[in-house]
Amino acid sequence: VQPRRDTLLDALLRQFGDRVSIRGDAAGLHLTVRFPREARVRAAAERHGVHLASTALYYAGRAPRQEFLFGFASIPERTIREGVRRLTLI
Repeated sequence: VQPRRDTLLDALLRQFGDRVSIRGDAAGLHLTVRFPREARVRAAAERHGVHLASTALYYAGRAPRQEFLFGFASIPERTIREGVRRLTLI
């Protein structure tokens, strides 16, 4: 699982740099990722077949619109890289 987590972290930072905020990267099978330009990322995901799961269900109050849960436990590293790359394609 560690290589997949590292692949996801690397791919997100390479594609988005300091335009992305990542939480939960120390443990578990998911990361919480915030994009400042949520509408563009969501549109790219829909257009290119990448599933984005909003974290809104996990908040008792108002959730940030631009926050998503990224699972990586069962996704091959190559697929992780390609999925993150597609998020930058408009």
